[in-house]
Amino acid sequence: MSRPPSELVETIGRAGRVLVATHVFPDGDALGSLLALADSLEAMGKTVYRYSEEPVSHLYDFLPGSDRLLTAVPEPAAFDCAVALDCGDRYRLGREMERLLAVRPFLVIDHHAGHTPFGDLAWVDPERAATGEMVYDLIEALGGGVSAEAAYCLYAAIVSDTGSFKYSATTAETFRVARELVERGVKPSEVAGRLYDNYTVARLHLLTAVLDTLELHAGGRIALIKADREMFA
Repeated sequence: MSRPPSELVETIGRAGRVLVATHVFPDGDALGSLLALADSLEAMGKTVYRYSEEPVSHLYDFLPGSDRLLTAVPEPAAFDCAVALDCGDRYRLGREMERLLAVRPFLVIDHHAGHTPFGDLAWVDPERAATGEMVYDLIEALGGGVSAEAAYCLYAAIVSDTGSFKYSATTAETFRVARELVERGVKPSEVAGRLYDNYTVARLHLLTAVLDTLELHAGGRIALIKADREMFA
């Protein structure tokens, strides 16, 4: 299980203006990692631009700092470096991919096993359960502190990408980071409630409609459900 490469740490450490981005349709790990890193870099005195192709979904708007994400990409020359989080390949950056990649150096931090290399400098560790784990170690390597808000975002990132610690990628390292985040004040029950108990009435109706299409085949060994456009409408 790797630690942040010294060159990556030094590059971010020298930068005064940093663009932080993640993949399109960001999930909890992507958003939590972005917001936590941005919070910590600002605490170090850096100017940070939080980029997301779409506004934050209501599923994650409880994350501290989620209201500070911006959906436009400024002039690439305005930054000393860019950091892409949780992106398995360059195309996951979305429609502004070329403009984002024009920021140099372009750094990549990811944990996906099928990662396709891109950027100028990458830290990819498929043994990590979540990018949030890696961001925690990066903040420590930078000598920065993890605020209560950043800890909350990182814990949410790890919980969401491990399925509440039940996926096979969960390791002792995952629990180490989670423990230290809880020691910083995170309340696991609160995060779990925000992540899993905030369905809208419309989403519950959609779930009912989808489950009603359940079909079993091969003696119950194969199950099929469907969600069509009419249901979503």
